[in-house]
Amino acid sequence: MIHRDFLGLFTFIAIVVTMVAARLSYWHPEPVVGVIAFGACIVAAAFIMGTAAEVVQLDVPQSIAIVLIALLAVLPEYAVDIYLSWAAGEDAKYASLALANMTGANRLLIGLGWPFIAFLWWRRSKNRVIELEPSNGGEIFFLALATLWSAAIPLKGTLSIVDTGVLLVLFVLYLRFARAQPKEEPHLVGPAERIGALPVGKRRLVNLGLFVVAGAGIFAASEPFAENLIACGEVLGISKFLLVQWLAPLASESPEFLVAALLVIKLQPTAGFGALLSSKLNQWTLLVGAVPVAFGISHMVHKGSFVPLVIDERQIGELVLTVAQSFLGVCILLNRRFELHEAVWLFVLFATQLIASIAMEEMPLGEHHDLWVWREKIFFSVLYAIVGGWYLVRYRKHLGGLANIAFLRGDRANGTGESH
Repeated sequence: MIHRDFLGLFTFIAIVVTMVAARLSYWHPEPVVGVIAFGACIVAAAFIMGTAAEVVQLDVPQSIAIVLIALLAVLPEYAVDIYLSWAAGEDAKYASLALANMTGANRLLIGLGWPFIAFLWWRRSKNRVIELEPSNGGEIFFLALATLWSAAIPLKGTLSIVDTGVLLVLFVLYLRFARAQPKEEPHLVGPAERIGALPVGKRRLVNLGLFVVAGAGIFAASEPFAENLIACGEVLGISKFLLVQWLAPLASESPEFLVAALLVIKLQPTAGFGALLSSKLNQWTLLVGAVPVAFGISHMVHKGSFVPLVIDERQIGELVLTVAQSFLGVCILLNRRFELHEAVWLFVLFATQLIASIAMEEMPLGEHHDLWVWREKIFFSVLYAIVGGWYLVRYRKHLGGLANIAFLRGDRANGTGESH
């Protein structure tokens, strides 16, 4: 007889196994049915991953556990963008879609994901502040470095293997930092508590199984979920560019949002926000770095030469906007606190720009369409830069503390003794 603590977990496992089997059998439902069925699989996989993530903290530092969660949860986004990048190597028309998907996924995390966690924590606890751990300072520092390097990409107009190398080095340094963090005993409840009480060997085997099931569910369901969501969007007359930039990333980012939300609901707001912060960092390094590799190999296979991905004028505007938003996100977190009013700033700027972008797509601007789209991107980039600059000046005294944390100098527990 199944203990009631495990009833929900086994139900989620059954949903995932059923939908993975359906995927392997090439089941092609109607779009609405597909969205519901594969969406349920992603939700179930997120719950399973959340349980496994709690248990794994018995064996590794929480920072490494969060990196693992972020990497597994973001796999669907990697699959979609690498597919589009590979297609661009054969057909140039896919290049703008690959970049649109990448920039959309990055902006969704900061503009929607971060505020969502702050709003959820406020509703759950009436607390307007998420206090971050000292280890989050290292993540913020490496995110700042990745943002600084990414600012050069639109200036040179290409995304190349050099960018891949630099961004990969930054991610490896981040992993080194995360591995060095101290391990703390987690407070486990429900099925996580019972799995954690198993003998070490059995516990690790069960937990590995949970990660495998969750990862299989996310990987199997995300592509058909995105495809069916796009199909529903096409019925409503939404442009393909907007679907690829926003609807597909929203579908593929949903596992991350759900895992983070579950951690907040379990009164672990710092871990929940940390999961999305780690996701942003690995997308801003590994995902961006994967694009020129997939494109270059595909171009070599189909056309005989390994070349960088040339960025068109419209996508340069998208990249500038994405860098500007990332700059604001970094500056807001310099004091290692995320406050509700800061979440409002991020969401309002994101939502306003998104509405303006959709309006631009629908307006009959004729031959001046690209010019007006460019101006809209630059306008919002300047807004992000102004607000980010204000926070940078306000929190400038925290910059040195983040560098100390990232390179494991000084007092790791308290940064540099800075005050909020």
